[in-house]
Parts: sequence; C-alpha cells; structure tokens
Amino acid sequence: MTAAIASPHAADSDPLIAHYTDAEAVIEILKTGVLWASDARYLNDLAEVEYGRSLVREILAARMDDADETERARCETLLAETRETFTFSLPLVTCFSRSIDSLGQWRGYGAGRMRFALEFDEAALREIIAEQHFQLAECEYELEQQTSMLEALVDDELSRWTAGRRPQGVGRLMRLDALRRRYPGYDEAMNEIWRSKTGEITKEHADVLRQIPSGWTNYQWELSRLLMLLKHPSFYAEREIRAIKEQDDGDLMFRGTERAIVPFTELRFRSGNERGALRAVRVGPGIDFTDVQPVVSRLLFQTHYDGVTIERSNCTFRG
Repeated sequence: MTAAIASPHAADSDPLIAHYTDAEAVIEILKTGVLWASDARYLNDLAEVEYGRSLVREILAARMDDADETERARCETLLAETRETFTFSLPLVTCFSRSIDSLGQWRGYGAGRMRFALEFDEAALREIIAEQHFQLAECEYELEQQTSMLEALVDDELSRWTAGRRPQGVGRLMRLDALRRRYPGYDEAMNEIWRSKTGEITKEHADVLRQIPSGWTNYQWELSRLLMLLKHPSFYAEREIRAIKEQDDGDLMFRGTERAIVPFTELRFRSGNERGALRAVRVGPGIDFTDVQPVVSRLLFQTHYDGVTIERSNCTFRG
C-alpha cells in the first residue's frame, strides 16, 4: 500500500462524535447495541462515490495528454480499473459528525420533528470497531488536498509499474472462508496491512499474500478506501468522520429503501450490558425535552446504559 492513503489522523478537536438519526432508529440502536454500516454507493448523496471517481478520471486524462504510447496504455488500464472499483467488494460506511448539536445536521436527519443524536467517545469507539476490522477516518473536503491525494496514488502506481514491481491484488475473487482455510496466515497478514501507516509488512506476511491468486489490483484496493472519504467541498460544515470497511465476502444483511435494496452489516459499539462507546443521547430541537427525557431515561435503564447522559439541544430550529 502506498503513502497516498495514510492511516486516518487522530482526533484533534472534540472527544465526542455524533450519529444523527430519528426516534425509531434510536430505539433499535439502543436495544441492539449496533449501528448499520451501509454500502457507500447508497448513501443519501447519490453522487458521493462518483465525485471522487470523476477527479481520478480528470487526473488520468491530464497524464495521457503528454504521455508516450506505453504510459498512455497504463493510464487507460487505470481508467478501466477506476470504473470497475467496487465490482468485487463492498464499501461499507457508518457516518458520524464532529459537529455536536449542529443546526445543519438536525435539518438533514430525523423524521418529522423527532430528531436525536447519539454521541460517542471517539477513542473508545475506535478501539471497539477495530476488532471488527473497521477504522475511523476523516472525510476530506478540500479540493486541493483531494487532488493531491489522488495524484500521489496515480503517480505511485505508475512509478511501480515503470519499475516492474506493480503490486497485485490479494485474492478479492476468492471466498473469504476458502482463503482462510487455504492460507492460514491470510487474516494476520491483512490485519497488518490494515494497521500499517505505510503499507509495509513483514516478509513472512508478504510471502503469504503473494501465493494468493489476484482478482483486484492494489490500486483498486487503495482507491476504494479513498473514495469513501472524498466529499464535495460544499458539505464541509458536516465535519464528517466515517467508520469504513471493505467487505469482499461473508454474510451481509439487506434493507429496502425507496430507491434500492441496500447491503449492510452491523457495527457493534458495546459488548454485553456495558455502555460501550456511547456517552450521551441528545434530544433534538422541536421536541418538548421535559416530555421526552423521562422516556429516554427509562429506555436507557432497560437497555443497561449506566452512565449515559441525556442532553438537550441548544438549537432553536423548529421546522
């Protein structure tokens, strides 16, 4: 893996991150202790994934303008791989925001007037979800930085190609259970890649991965992770941070929406009857706090969230 996609930087602002939702979802989330990580291609903004891909196409087109025949052919291959990204995997995402009690977020989420936000301790959540092969990563909104990250990825891939050491995929077409049976060190090697800031892994783990038939290139692996985090600059106020995971196989669940059947998986934020990473439930604007607070308190009691507070929104939004 290249330095173009470094591990997400640590939190440098609020220790809490919020998941905005509605009353029905709050009840289910508290009862089960899980959030849904949905296919990123079916998020609220239909253009989110395509936005990043369009930037890659512009970068590759610019490279091809002054390229020789060999370089042009390589760029065309990367263009094809860009189009096919996510063909063999699912980009699973759960969304949070660093904007606590945000007017913009309240307007965007929640059914009718019943809006809530679940506020999580970022450090605790990061630790819990890492065990489920998720990582928390900041969304990038600055166009200049987005372009720089994508250019670095393309440049690195082309330079590896020129040097005759272009890395291949790691068995993305083979069933996960088959990979684990045939290559006992597969999970450990992939976990090392996931934790690494530079993509460097031990020779022992590299030897394991080299044995595995390729189905998805290293470029697609890294690009898919990056596409989950690039958002249009106009959404900057969301200050979004995402729990992300690539799932190439294994069991998924499905839910129906007005426009699609959406694949998703569960993201646990607690274990047993402990509160886990949850720290507060914030009651949104437009709700009579004195009416709702006792009910939420009872719900937290029955679902064993000792120490979780109930907060009132300070926003005046009433729509």
